[in-house]
Amino acid sequence: MRAFTAVEGGWESRLEPEEREALAGLLLQVATVLGADDGHPAETSADRALRAEAALAREILLPDASEDPETAVAISACRRAGLRDLKDSRARDAIAELLAPSGTGGAVRVAAGAEGAWLGALNDARLLLARRLGIDSPEAAEAIHSLADPSPITDADPQVRERHAAAILYTMLTWWQESLVSGLLGD
Repeated sequence: MRAFTAVEGGWESRLEPEEREALAGLLLQVATVLGADDGHPAETSADRALRAEAALAREILLPDASEDPETAVAISACRRAGLRDLKDSRARDAIAELLAPSGTGGAVRVAAGAEGAWLGALNDARLLLARRLGIDSPEAAEAIHSLADPSPITDADPQVRERHAAAILYTMLTWWQESLVSGLLGD
C-alpha cells in the first residue's frame, strides 16, 4: 500500500490486489449493515445474533442527531433514510474503484471533488472495525495498533488470528485515510 499522491484531476494510490480486496470487503460489510432490515423475524439464534450485530453497528454508522430523545426521533424520521442512502452510495462507489481501479497503471483513483465522499466511506469502515475491535478510547486504539505487528502470529486460536488480522486492517486503513488527508492539507 502506497500513500495517496496528487495527480492531475485527483489523487492516486497503489495497492496490492489483496489490500484492495480486503478494503472492498470491509466497505461491503458497511453497505450490508446499512441495508440490513430489522423488520423480519429471525429464524435461528445465529440469524438473531447477526441482526443484533448489524443493529449495533448501525448505531455507530447512523448515530442519533441529538441527546434529547424526542429531538433525536424527530430528526431521525426526517434524515436517517437519506443518510443511510448517502453512506451506502459512498461505500459502493469506493468498492467499485477498489475492485476496478481507474488510476494510472491500476492505481486507486480518487477524483478531485470526491475526496469528502471517500473520506466518509473510509471513516465508516474504520468505525465498523473499531466497534468490532472494542476501540472506545485513545488507549484502546493504541493497543490495537500495537497488536497489528506485521510478524506472523503463531497462536492457533482462530479468534486470536482473526483479531490480529482485523487490527492490521484497522491500522492499514487508518494510515491510508491519513495519507489522503495529508495530501489534501499539503503536508
